[in-house]
Amino acid sequence: RMAKDVLLFSKDPQIPAFLESGDVDAGLALQNMALEMVRSDPDLDQVRILGPDGAEKFRVEQRAGVVSADRLQFKGDRPYFQEAALLPRGVVSLSRIDLNTEGGRVEEPLKPVIRVSVAVRDAGDRLLGVVVFNTLARKILFSFEDLFPAYASKFRILTSE
Repeated sequence: RMAKDVLLFSKDPQIPAFLESGDVDAGLALQNMALEMVRSDPDLDQVRILGPDGAEKFRVEQRAGVVSADRLQFKGDRPYFQEAALLPRGVVSLSRIDLNTEGGRVEEPLKPVIRVSVAVRDAGDRLLGVVVFNTLARKILFSFEDLFPAYASKFRILTSE
């Protein structure tokens, strides 16, 4: 469902106007839509729009609402941005499950998330930016515990890192 939601949001015609010209009215309308989305879906933790370099243009959080401009971050070095930026229009990227980080630090309490991302491109296929939804991974993790209750206390997620 989250892939469908991020695709639908990314097709809003106000996003290219916001990314190309910094249209303030378009940006405010998009922030309000994102705010409604995070308020109505307990699994949607953040909605963000990144520019073509990975700089946040805006971020809306379930907990804090619209994040002020001075708290926006650069995410161009993050794998979820780099992968989505290479994809053609309309193809959704799902990140691995990892812990949410803000300002270069792992957020406390620990918050496992999956990032659902899609590139926004102009008519000439030039990258304008990336739309990212941070989805809480708790349902996925709890479903493993439900499937294997005898091993729930021993359940661990391992990565190559």
